[in-house]
Amino acid sequence: LPASGACAEPISPDVIQKNRAGVYGLLQAEQAAAWMRLVFGDRHSLISLKQAWQRQLEMLDDRDYGEGRSHKMSCQNGVLETVGETIQWAEHLIAHQVDAGGGPPGTLPIVVFNPLSWPRTDVVTARVMFYGEADATDFSRYEVCRLVDGSGKMVRFQEGSSRETSTAETEIAFVAQDVPPHGYATYYLVPGTGAPQVEWVQVQAPGMMTPGFPEPAFVVEDVLDRVSEPFRGVRVGRQFQTRAYELDVDEVSGRVTVVDRQQNQVLVDGMHLIGMEETMQQGLQVYEYTGRRFEMAVDGVDLETSGEVRATLALNGRLLSSPVAIRVHLFDDINRVDVDVRLNWRDEKPVRVQMVFPLGFEAEEIHYGVPYGCHPLVRGLPDDGSDTGAESETLQQRICQGWIGLDGKHTGMALASDRAAFELGNRVVRCDLLRSCIDPSSFAYRRVWRAYPDVCTSRFSLRGYIGDFRAGFAYQDGWALNMPLHARVVYDTDSPGRRLPGRLGFLGLEGSGIVTPVLKPAEDGDGFVLRAYETLGQGCEARLFSWQPVLSALETDMLEQGCLELDPERIRFAPFEIKTIRVRLGHTR
Repeated sequence: LPASGACAEPISPDVIQKNRAGVYGLLQAEQAAAWMRLVFGDRHSLISLKQAWQRQLEMLDDRDYGEGRSHKMSCQNGVLETVGETIQWAEHLIAHQVDAGGGPPGTLPIVVFNPLSWPRTDVVTARVMFYGEADATDFSRYEVCRLVDGSGKMVRFQEGSSRETSTAETEIAFVAQDVPPHGYATYYLVPGTGAPQVEWVQVQAPGMMTPGFPEPAFVVEDVLDRVSEPFRGVRVGRQFQTRAYELDVDEVSGRVTVVDRQQNQVLVDGMHLIGMEETMQQGLQVYEYTGRRFEMAVDGVDLETSGEVRATLALNGRLLSSPVAIRVHLFDDINRVDVDVRLNWRDEKPVRVQMVFPLGFEAEEIHYGVPYGCHPLVRGLPDDGSDTGAESETLQQRICQGWIGLDGKHTGMALASDRAAFELGNRVVRCDLLRSCIDPSSFAYRRVWRAYPDVCTSRFSLRGYIGDFRAGFAYQDGWALNMPLHARVVYDTDSPGRRLPGRLGFLGLEGSGIVTPVLKPAEDGDGFVLRAYETLGQGCEARLFSWQPVLSALETDMLEQGCLELDPERIRFAPFEIKTIRVRLGHTR
């Protein structure tokens, strides 16, 4: 059902975004604790997670001003700190149990963790520190190195920021291929030995060409300038091409057009940021506009980085007097375009700020994520794709969890985001970022302006697909954006007792349309609990996989009680069905 009033997210983006990050983080932390128990039999982190869940639930009240707001922010920061410490601690200990491989001395294993229930191929970033062999500051053996997977196949990587003090540090990005669900895959950074070969990559001098090394292949294959003859050849736009996508950027208006080259389809025809002034006569629950609109004034468009793995296009400008930075990320082996928006709001005006995605095709059907499933948008949507304030009153406002699938006749587009407040139409999608307003706690006395976070951020990803949202697995984009891959570098490779293989899926369910957000130790300590659901509305069969032998799989209620025995190889899900499954495992060690 549509919301009865305006969504609270753009009014309090700092509180609600942290709340959503806390929920996703707690799900990952619970899973990491389950992995720890599978490997070590350790449970001492579960008490802090239970307390963190209780605090997270207590913050779901409507106190968003005064002392209630400050208390909520403090508690939320505490939850995020607990989440970060638990995940880092668990993944670090597990990574140090993984086989270090048989590379030469100085080889650094990089263990990539996947918290979702399907194999993942995605870009991952690792921060690597190099230590000298004989002298602590002698990094000569890492002047050239290569990255390989568990089979020894070379993996291209791209160096980011670097620094050299008592240690040498660098950030590398690479594409991790088919990381097992609810598990990990290991890659190895191998230092150069002997004469350099063509597959070796120089790490110590990023961006420099070295004799004997091949010229790197860049993500952006071509950059074309678009000039205006009436303005004596002044550049008014730039066009960036990769193998999969083409981006046309208007340097006057800041609008970005995204074309799927593989399908020859315009996905987004002029993505942009806009602000609409509100009257505030009816309060925050009603959208009323004065008619004044504010668009982003562009200061510059630059190709910020371009390497073998990803490229970043930077658009900098201002909305009114507030700085705006939009980063568009393109990839070589990943079929999507990522968009990051950073807004430093400085204006005291009642303005509704939105990110607008005018579609390059007519969306005949629209589905969006909701808790434990998806929902179709009703028919009778407006066909007018014009960008006007009046049009937004006729759009369908919905709270979308993670993703939106926009289906055309033969192709469609998946739009994923860490935001939830959207307005949907056949020709346009709008996402609310911020609503500036008077502080609700000051209505009873002298009215003051609402204080906002120093930075308001939003993340989006776009991907074209063939067929409908089911065939395109649009739901996976939303989960992947909010629960990314993690990389842990192992430096102590000489310690004995390593017993985990280079690739492993710990425990989970495999099935088309199956999402398993919960994997945790059972409350009474007897086995593990998975909570999964069918998200596409078509029903399916799932298979239970496990690192250790499965002794029993029982379907239970939400309190983990019940005794309906399941066949681990064929677990039937009805459309949108939620199942809680208790699994008891044997031991292989």
